[in-house]
Amino acid sequence: MMTTKAWVTATIIGFAMISTAEAGFGRTSSYGFGGANTPSGTTTSPQADTDGDGVPDSQDPFPNDASESLDTDQDGIGNLADLDDDNDGVPDASDAFPLDLTEQLDTDGDGIGNNRDTDDYNDGVLDVADLDPLDPRVSTDNQPPIFQAPLSTLALNTLSTGQILTMIANDDHSSQIQYGHEGDDANLFYINPNTGEISFVSGVTLSVSQSPLSLTVTASDSAGNVARHAISVTVSAATPQSRLSFASVVGSDTPEQGTVQLPMVQGGSGQGAISYGVNSPSICQVNQSGLVTALRVGLCEVTANKAGSGDYLNAATDTPYRFTVTQGAYAFNGTTYSRCVASVKPCDRVAGQIMATKAFVERGVCDAIIYNNGAN
Repeated sequence: MMTTKAWVTATIIGFAMISTAEAGFGRTSSYGFGGANTPSGTTTSPQADTDGDGVPDSQDPFPNDASESLDTDQDGIGNLADLDDDNDGVPDASDAFPLDLTEQLDTDGDGIGNNRDTDDYNDGVLDVADLDPLDPRVSTDNQPPIFQAPLSTLALNTLSTGQILTMIANDDHSSQIQYGHEGDDANLFYINPNTGEISFVSGVTLSVSQSPLSLTVTASDSAGNVARHAISVTVSAATPQSRLSFASVVGSDTPEQGTVQLPMVQGGSGQGAISYGVNSPSICQVNQSGLVTALRVGLCEVTANKAGSGDYLNAATDTPYRFTVTQGAYAFNGTTYSRCVASVKPCDRVAGQIMATKAFVERGVCDAIIYNNGAN
């Protein structure tokens, strides 16, 4: 007895073999296998059908088996015996499309497989926006993604380039997140739509005058819900000035209480003000006009600084201006002496000189105790 599946196969083949008459032309065309007249009236040889199942051997993958004539997945097992005709891993009994390798389910029974169907359950909500495409009770997603620990402010400087931040958002429904950006300064930035990585557009140069920059990052889910997060980007100076230096770095010896006007400061960048300082405040002092006063014997070192302005950082001279402070003149009994010398006690053993005790001379001063032939 022929099975239902075999009967269907034989019926399809039988329809394909039926003879047709071409009326009005005085000839017939037969597509059977017992011989037929050609339009010219000659007779053609019948096609071989070894197993007599109605399928020519040239089209029959099983020419010697009358029970099989198709092998859809070409696995060597005829469709009547094969339990998975398209070899997609789903048995024919459970496969809505047993002869289509790309489809197995048709949830809504509309004849369109779920892989091609844009609304699997036919509930009026497209699968991409449906929380559960296979459950008509659950459909619309109206919850936007949520950003993870987002920054509200971001501090950059005028030398910042390349990637600066990554924004990550999660969606409760595990749909694909797409990132974007907007805001007054959005044109300065690029955001990777898939990863949320934010970087500067190539060629962008930042300036302190632009601070703060306004940027809003967006995260969209498959249902069209959008989350937004605003970031204020501050820009600080980070550009080094050109080298700052004195026109000359060595000055002439200057006696105590004498003054020296510093040479011109060269270089630097921007409009910042020049200021001065000393490395040896006990030896000399300087005012902000660059006038140095010698205080006591020793080496005086003066530095210059230029304040940062605009995009420029502060700058300082790498080499100080130096000069030696020498002893000043001293007077005793109406006589001025250019220097004093140490003496051994008693002082009256050395005649005709201004003397100072050894302790004061070692400190570089002669203004405490002055002797003249031992006279105080």
